[in-house]
Amino acid sequence: MQENAASNDFVLSAAPSGLLIAQKTGLRVYIGHEMETLDYTSKSQRVSDFYQGHANPDWLTTTGVNWVLYGPYEQSLSQGNEITFPGLEVVYQSRGITISRVAR
Repeated sequence: MQENAASNDFVLSAAPSGLLIAQKTGLRVYIGHEMETLDYTSKSQRVSDFYQGHANPDWLTTTGVNWVLYGPYEQSLSQGNEITFPGLEVVYQSRGITISRVAR
């Protein structure tokens, strides 16, 4: 992700993944550490809604997110269901991790 994303890109994931993404890549994350994420509780619910397929179709574009991660933590949130959200283009898949770019 670090090689393909712009330095100001924004990544959506579950909070535990967000911690790692921010630490390893320096990219901005929608949700990460509870004490460093503004409006953590509300964002946590929105992330759960997204991965469970309950978010409004236009929600993702209103967040400014450029990338969506689907790994073990996100699979847990989605109860193993694949993400079928409009506007996502899969750019990487390996070992149970999928990274999608948000089409603009």
